Amino acid sequence: MLGLVHSFSDRIKTGIHRQYDYVKHKVTSIVYIITVFIVILWLSVFMYGTFYYTYVPSFSRVEHVHLEFSVCDDGVGMCSFPTANLSLLKEGEDEVFARGQIYSIILGIELPESPQNQNLGNFMVKLDLYNHAGKTITSVSRLAILHFRSMLLRIMDTFTFSPFLLFGWMEQRQSLSVEFFSKYQDDSYNPAIGAVIQVMSRKIDLYSTKLFIQAHFTGYRYILFHWPVFSAVFGISFNFVALLFIFTLSWYQFGRNDVSKSEFDMEPVDKPWARSELEPESGSGSVTPQLVGLQDDEETELLSTNRAEDSILECHTALQQ
Repeated sequence: MLGLVHSFSDRIKTGIHRQYDYVKHKVTSIVYIITVFIVILWLSVFMYGTFYYTYVPSFSRVEHVHLEFSVCDDGVGMCSFPTANLSLLKEGEDEVFARGQIYSIILGIELPESPQNQNLGNFMVKLDLYNHAGKTITSVSRLAILHFRSMLLRIMDTFTFSPFLLFGWMEQRQSLSVEFFSKYQDDSYNPAIGAVIQVMSRKIDLYSTKLFIQAHFTGYRYILFHWPVFSAVFGISFNFVALLFIFTLSWYQFGRNDVSKSEFDMEPVDKPWARSELEPESGSGSVTPQLVGLQDDEETELLSTNRAEDSILECHTALQQ
C-alpha cells in the first residue's frame, strides 16, 4: 500500500515538473520574441530618425542682422551705409546650405513711417556671400521702397487705432521684404559660410532687419517634409521588415549549422574497417594499420599473423640477395 502511495506521488511530481518545464519554456520563448521585436522596432525608429534629420535640412532659418554705420564728425547722422557682417555657420556645423537643395534668401526690414522715410524714395540693398577664405562668391543688389500711403489714409489709420497707439500696443511702421534669391543652390566645392548686408542709403530710419533662409523641397524631400506621418510609417515599417528578415535568416543559418554539427559529432561507428582497407597501396611505404572495434584476442592473433608474414618476406628477400 505504501509503495502505491509513493508511486502515485512520484507520478504527480513528474507531471508537475513536466508542466512547469513546458510553461517555463513557453514563457521564455514569448519573452524572447517580444524582446527581439522591441529591439528591432527601436532600431527601425532610430535608423529612420537619423536618415530624416540627415537628409532633410531645416525648412527655415532666421538670422537677426545688426547693422552698423559710421557717425559723422559732428556726431549727428550717418556718414556711411548701414552694414552688417553676418556669420551663417552655427556651432558644430561645417556647411550652411545642404548639397543639391534650393533656397530662397529674403531680407525683412522694419521701418517707421517717419517723414524722412516717406521722402526717401527708392534705395538699394546689397547682399554678398563669402566662403571660408573670406572671398565673395556671389553678390546681388535689389531695389526697395516704402509702400505709398496718402495723407487721408494715414489720418484715418491714426484715428482708428489711436487707443492702441496711445497705450503702445501698436506702432506706425511698415515691413519690407527684399528677395535676393528665389532659387539659390550652393556650390558644394565652394560653400558659403557668411553674408555681408548693406543698406545703400544714409537717410533711412530703421527699426530692425532679419535674414530669412527658406528651403524649397522637391522630390523625396518634399514627401518627407509635407507628409511626415505617412513617411514615418512607411520608413519605419520598411526598416522593421528588413531587420526582421536579416535576423530570421541569420538565426536560421546559425541554428542549422549547430544542428548539423551536433548530428555529425553524435554519428556512431557502425563497423570496423576491413583488412583490405587497412593495407597500404602498392608502391607506398609500410603503414601500421589502425584496428578499430576488434576484441583483444582477435587483435593479438592478427598482429602475430602480420609479424609472421613480415618475417617470411624478409627471409625470402635475403635468400634472393
